[in-house]
Amino acid sequence: MMQNHLTTSQRRALWALSLAYFIQATGSLSVAGSLGSISQEWGISDAQSARLLSIFGLTFALGAPLAQVLFGKLMRRTQVLAGMLVFGLGAFIFAIAPDYKLLVASRIVMGLGASLIGPVLVALGAELVAPKERGSAIATILLGVSMASMVGIPLATWVASAWGARLLFMLVTLVSLVTAPGVWILVPNEVKGADIHLRQVARVLTEGKTLTAFLVVFFITSGVYDMYAFISPIIRDRWQGIYLPYR
Repeated sequence: MMQNHLTTSQRRALWALSLAYFIQATGSLSVAGSLGSISQEWGISDAQSARLLSIFGLTFALGAPLAQVLFGKLMRRTQVLAGMLVFGLGAFIFAIAPDYKLLVASRIVMGLGASLIGPVLVALGAELVAPKERGSAIATILLGVSMASMVGIPLATWVASAWGARLLFMLVTLVSLVTAPGVWILVPNEVKGADIHLRQVARVLTEGKTLTAFLVVFFITSGVYDMYAFISPIIRDRWQGIYLPYR
């Protein structure tokens, strides 16, 4: 039987990173369960609301490698904290947006913030522990994504249905800003970033094997977000799923 040799401080750091991933995943995908609220509050169609999720997915897919070109040399914890602040700013813009154009802008900002959270969290967590403990560390961090699907998104859907999408995204802003100090306190600032150049990214896009791997991840990410975007109205219209407007 394998023993887990993580220290208490390492466990706390990993759980802080897992919580950050939970918040990012919940805020990213909460649009899927809030289409009715968003359409009602901003007077837009379901297709326009769903497009907000696709815009985020595309921004995230393209932004993650470019973010490492621009900011990869920063300490990993600094990248995560910056991403959480940008993500929270995007959620705040969403909450106060007066029109659809600003909603689109807010999702782009959230996608850019997320590109410094999710991909960096895993690399950061893996470097905080001994090589033999990296599998356990990564599993702990990815638990945040799983819990977002099981708990976070249903909870976000309920909040949007009960009190509106504006309040939901204001809460996303709040929890992002509240969690950031926890990451700063619990996660040691000892993992350096990587100096990635644009030509390295270009090389990925020109070499057959790496290009194939990149495209697989790109289309899976985009496809998942598109599926989440349109499943809510399909269930509602095809199988008479009920949307309860907030009061």
